[in-house]
Amino acid sequence: GAAPPVASVSVSAADYGDDPAVTVNPGNAREIAAELPYRWDPAALTVRFSVTPAGAKVSPDPNGGIDYSQPVLFSVTADGLKSVYTVNLTSITPPGFYIEPKRVAEDGIETFSAARTWLATNAEADTGYRYVFGTDDSAVNIVLNAAAFNSQTGVKLALEGSGEERTLQLETGGEISGNEGKVGGGAKLYSGTFVMEGGLITQNKARGAAGGVTIYVGTFNLEGGVIENNITASSSNSFNLRRASGYFNYDSYPDKETIITAANGFVF
Repeated sequence: GAAPPVASVSVSAADYGDDPAVTVNPGNAREIAAELPYRWDPAALTVRFSVTPAGAKVSPDPNGGIDYSQPVLFSVTADGLKSVYTVNLTSITPPGFYIEPKRVAEDGIETFSAARTWLATNAEADTGYRYVFGTDDSAVNIVLNAAAFNSQTGVKLALEGSGEERTLQLETGGEISGNEGKVGGGAKLYSGTFVMEGGLITQNKARGAAGGVTIYVGTFNLEGGVIENNITASSSNSFNLRRASGYFNYDSYPDKETIITAANGFVF
């Protein structure tokens, strides 16, 4: 009988024609995985399927504006037979300071201390920034408040990378809002300590659990401020905070009863 259809994939990014396309031929494997050049935005890729036999149908249409920042399932069908492929495209961004969506490190900013100084006087409203830590990059205390971002609104700062344990501090006047992610739309903790002394975490959205904050590993100390009106797309409940395996301390929060009520959207 006929063999199940087989696919290979070629991935390119229109904005960076000087980088060669990445081609993956998995043979009989059903996961098409590739690490992309770091400048490529997974949400803006050109993905082309080469299929055997010719004329096999690919669904969904890979040219339909798909966001590849998460793994995507494709069905390849021919002669009544179907093969399902998972396309998993990832990129690793080198250490440095980035102004989104350029994905090219800014010259002359080689430490987080330098990035904070730059942001305090040069941050622009409604602009995204990303700092990727190197293993030897020191940043013991990271304070988020209005002054940290040139008193501008709509500024987004993503912090990534490895290295020493760090403390992130949200103060009165600081705000984390308008962000979206897979889990923890406002903030995700994988290590270190997040101290919320004041400020606001609101209007963030997660495609999975906890629209506001998700604590995977590390410690979240809630001492003040407000976490509210964060939503999740996968549930009718608006979970503001979710603890997976990290630590959540709220002993010094002024109104403990509001934290432990299920109606407030906290999941432990």
